[in-house]
Amino acid sequence: MGYNFKKETKELRPISLLDLIGGMTELAQHSSGTRKEDDSADSLVEMYRSHPSPGYRDKIEFAEKRMELRLYSCGIQPEDYSEMAILDAGCGTGEYACWFASKGATVVGLDLSTEALAQARRYAENHTLGDIRFQKGSVLDLPFDSERFDLVYCTGVLHHTPAPFRGFQELCRVAQPNGQVLISLYHSWGFLPRYLRWSIARLLSGKDLDRRVAWGRRLFPFTTRRLTDKSLEDPESPLYDYFAAPRQSTHRVGEVLRWFDRTGLEFQGSFPPIHLSNYPTLFQRKEYKSIEQELKSPLHALVSHIGPAEKVSRDQPDTYQRLIVEALWLMAGVEIFSISGTKDTQDQSKT
Repeated sequence: MGYNFKKETKELRPISLLDLIGGMTELAQHSSGTRKEDDSADSLVEMYRSHPSPGYRDKIEFAEKRMELRLYSCGIQPEDYSEMAILDAGCGTGEYACWFASKGATVVGLDLSTEALAQARRYAENHTLGDIRFQKGSVLDLPFDSERFDLVYCTGVLHHTPAPFRGFQELCRVAQPNGQVLISLYHSWGFLPRYLRWSIARLLSGKDLDRRVAWGRRLFPFTTRRLTDKSLEDPESPLYDYFAAPRQSTHRVGEVLRWFDRTGLEFQGSFPPIHLSNYPTLFQRKEYKSIEQELKSPLHALVSHIGPAEKVSRDQPDTYQRLIVEALWLMAGVEIFSISGTKDTQDQSKT
């Protein structure tokens, strides 16, 4: 697949400021959930069918570098998940599901892409992982009874759906009382540079996803070089996720905390942390040496002067605290954040 620029005969259409403003308006409509559904759901499934994501050859090694610090920051300790029943909703090629299984958890991985699930199953079988299975399904209509799982894990999925909050409600429904829900979403401010690149590729290519990736390669070679990873079964899969995604929404921490209020979840933590005082504490942990993109040098440099706290704060952040930290995320280029909550023992769900 891919687009051959030598066959291109049309002149490039200039990108105007009005084009970009229009694109920003559309993204805001995505975030608020007011945009009408279009045919992008089928396009998204087809994209991940052709380019299963993330698709690392050594899935457990990939997750090992990321998970412990992320889970710790979100209030989840190793003893919490070693014998849990865990749902990895939108598991893709199974990196996190397989990692949880390697730690002794009972895991169900769910995804709409049969090709991604096949890759996940092959890895799990080849590495003789324990109690893990994969099945096809949508996060918007989970095929499970209520209160089924101790931990519901959903990273990088809800922002590609037409109804992120409805998907979040489904995740909360299948979590047990006192169970935990952890989601990862694109951040409205930190995602902006990436959104502008995606918008330009989209403006030049319309609905043709292969052409979006081809334009992305041509216009943003440094980003392309950073994304292309030889440890992937399909090195181009990150380019499709970055430049070609048919649908994506962005979110703020305050918005997600309102989701928590509506569904009866109590805030436990976030990654990167939403409390400034938590950063130096995390920087001192051994897991930080192999941390993923979210906490690399820019954010470290911005908050390294703060002294370490005696313990990680689990209090729900106020508006002022969120504003400061989310502004830092913008400066540091934090595109995605994880946030977790514990389900109340009483059903407080609201329509």
